[in-house]
Amino acid sequence: MMIEPTKLRTNLLRLLYLVMAMGLAVTVWPAILIHQTEQVHAATGAQSMMAAMGALAVIGLWFPLRMLLLLVFEVFWKLIFLLSFALPLLLNGEPDSASWENIWACLIAMAFIPIIPWRYWLQSISKNPS
Repeated sequence: MMIEPTKLRTNLLRLLYLVMAMGLAVTVWPAILIHQTEQVHAATGAQSMMAAMGALAVIGLWFPLRMLLLLVFEVFWKLIFLLSFALPLLLNGEPDSASWENIWACLIAMAFIPIIPWRYWLQSISKNPS
């Protein structure tokens, strides 16, 4: 039997989606809408992916449990970044200001971890394996 998250936790999930959507709307969407580059490179691809995540986060405001995978993805990629890139940089020297900006942005997402209903998410993906 699957236990539904509490109303409080569901509303906290909505808050996470709102933070994600607003943060990406302020930081990424301006570069998407008004860009100066004529070239396509990894940074433009990453910006496009992040813009899509922000747009999908808006859907999470209405369907917080159905969109859990988006929050899980957000936590996982930022955790991988922090462990694989930021931690070695911190241990081996002083990061520059751009690196610190990325590190802080990823650290903020670690606050999502206790709010995500992990047991519910694991039960939902194991219940419907296809």
